Amino acid sequence: MITHDFFITIRSISKSQITEICAFKNPPSMVVHCTEPVYILLNGDKPQDWRACINMFRKLSFLEELVTFDINNANDATIQKLEPYINSPEFYPANMAKVSSAIGTLCQ
Repeated sequence: MITHDFFITIRSISKSQITEICAFKNPPSMVVHCTEPVYILLNGDKPQDWRACINMFRKLSFLEELVTFDINNANDATIQKLEPYINSPEFYPANMAKVSSAIGTLCQ
């Protein structure tokens, strides 16, 4: 189940953490596993590749989109696409933080 806390936490990511995420050229699978749900949340579909995620993070409006995102406007289809990520055993901040502190924050 996706909780309201999930949406609050993803809004807390900083510009320096975004830079850290974008620095991955060939990200570990756990990084991809954490960034894809954010992409789905904001775009409605799974990204085609890592470059699509990086482009999302680099958009000047990215942080504003996170801050202003209204969970009540997320449709059921989007929520269903997020469920496999959120319910995955890998999707725990402690596991993700071992790879990247920014990713640990993002998946809290």
